Amino acid sequence: MVDTKVISSRNKIDYKNKFEGGIFRTQTILPFLGNPITIVLDFYYDPMYVLDRFPNSKIIQANEDGSVRIEIQGNDGYGMKMWLSGQSHMVKVISPKHLRDYLIQDMKDALKLYGVEMKSD
Repeated sequence: MVDTKVISSRNKIDYKNKFEGGIFRTQTILPFLGNPITIVLDFYYDPMYVLDRFPNSKIIQANEDGSVRIEIQGNDGYGMKMWLSGQSHMVKVISPKHLRDYLIQDMKDALKLYGVEMKSD
């Protein structure tokens, strides 16, 4: 770089609104931004898989069907949606409802690619 100039220094960001990469890494899998949310899910495989990926997550209860209910401090960005979709039969989202609805529609759309039509409720 040659002859750099500061155009404006008036665009100050409040300290509380600064981006925090460390928190971001614990909330998502891939680098997609989203709003912080609490996700509750039932996981049907080794819970360490989730606990290792999301260090701020915690096991809420063991379910009778062998799954474990886990609470995750995550975000609603596309990276989280992709991760949840990738878990397929190992995960059931309990809340928030909009994330649960997204996954249900995503699964229906995937089945249509294979010519499998779902009956309407």
